[in-house]
Parts: sequence; structure tokens; C-alpha cells
Amino acid sequence: MPELILEIDKDDNSIGMRSREDFYTDKLYHRSSVLLLFNNEGELLLQKRSVSKKWFPGVYEFSVSGTTGDESDKECIEREAKEELGLTDLKFKFLFKITPSEKNDRVFNAVFSAQTNKEIVYDPEEIDSVQWVSLERLQKRITENSNRFSPQLIIGLEKYLKKNN
Repeated sequence: MPELILEIDKDDNSIGMRSREDFYTDKLYHRSSVLLLFNNEGELLLQKRSVSKKWFPGVYEFSVSGTTGDESDKECIEREAKEELGLTDLKFKFLFKITPSEKNDRVFNAVFSAQTNKEIVYDPEEIDSVQWVSLERLQKRITENSNRFSPQLIIGLEKYLKKNN
């Protein structure tokens, strides 16, 4: 059975469920939940997406990133944190949304934050690698070579830093 994703309109209103493959045309809008996961030292966990992924293969992305099915944004990030990183019982804080107009695609990203020092056990089918990095170092790496990072991560990090500095 195909994985189903919630289709929405350009104003973020629900339309109905569709097969994931329908969204590969980049003509349909959908939602995604993403996570900025920090450790006690204030470092951010970056994931390097698997090269087998359809969207942004092999680039650095939020700590967790997942498309929304028939669930809330918070339920999505809880599910994805468990599936991608093996983490449960995180205290998620909703931060903001990234709209399609900010990154020239058709995804509304709900951005959450959380903190942990638990061991990360990532899913190798979803993620090639993970690494903890300081925000200062990450900003420098993005400046040096932005094409190695997803557009939504760059925009999300910029919005996060504006709100938290």
C-alpha cells in the first residue's frame, strides 16, 4: 500500500490524502514537520540525507524531517523523531512555520525544537550520517558551501537565529 500524504492548498487548508508519488511532480502542496535538536552544549544535530531520498538527496538537513500524513504537525514530528533517530519522550516546542513563498517550493514546514543528550540511533535508509555542530560552525559552513544544505534548513536556521539572538 502506498504511503499517503496530506495534500493542502496554497493557503495551508486540507484537501485530502494522496499517494507520496503524486507529490514528486512538485505541483501539489503538502506539510512537513522538522526539528532543530540540540544537546546540552547547545550544538545542533544535523542529518545528512540518504542519497536514495527523492527530495534533497545527500544534503544536510534539519535533525529530523518528515512529511505529514493524516496527523497533526506535532504527531508527525514525534513519529519522525522515533523513526529516524530512535528518540522518544522528547519535549517538543513549536517555533514557527516556513512557508512555500520563503523557499520557492510547495511545502509548509512546521519547525520544532527539542533537547537531548540521549544516544542517537539513526535509520540508515533515511539518513547517511549525523553530527553535532555548533551554530557558529554551521553558519560558517553554510556561507562557504550553501548547496550542501537544504533550502529549508538555511531559511529555518536564519529565522531561528533572528528570534533567539
